[in-house]
Formats: sequence, C-alpha cells, structure tokens
Amino acid sequence: MEDEIRFIMGNIYVSASSIAYYGPFTGIYREELVNKWLHKAAELDILCSEKYSLATVIGEPVTIRNWTSKGLPSDSVSVNNGILVYNSRCFPLLIDP
Repeated sequence: MEDEIRFIMGNIYVSASSIAYYGPFTGIYREELVNKWLHKAAELDILCSEKYSLATVIGEPVTIRNWTSKGLPSDSVSVNNGILVYNSRCFPLLIDP
C-alpha cells in the first residue's frame, strides 16, 4: 500500500492521459504513448510504478472479471477499452482489436 501511495501522482497522471488521448490508437502505439508519458514523468521527478498498467491503477478487478465473463476478450486493449468507456462521460472513440 505504501508503494501505491508513493506512485499515486505519477500513475494518475498517466491514467488521465490514457483516458483523454489514447482511445483511437492501436495497442502497440498505446504502449509507446504510455512509455513516453512515463519517461516524461521521470524527467520531471514524478514517481510512477515500474510496471504501469491502466487496469491495475484505475481498473476494478471485479468489474473487469464481470466483463470477461460476459464475453469481453481479456487482452489488454479490450480491457483498456472497457475502462475508457466505463470512465468516460461521453462516447469515446476506440479502436476495435
């Protein structure tokens, strides 16, 4: 729990960036964007988890399990799309794997 608190600002920065920007991109390009954001956070001395994952930071495991039990593929792009839809106020633009 202490590690999560130490990394909360950086993880939320990357999560907010992900929700706002990476919906229409492919999984590979999303990873590149996240790596750039993590690198920028490191430049600014903002601590982030070494193994950052949108599903880990703002995903709810029970909700994600419910989605996969109802047919959502369990790959990271599909789960992240579910998180984007779940956390957006309007209909997000998404790429369908």
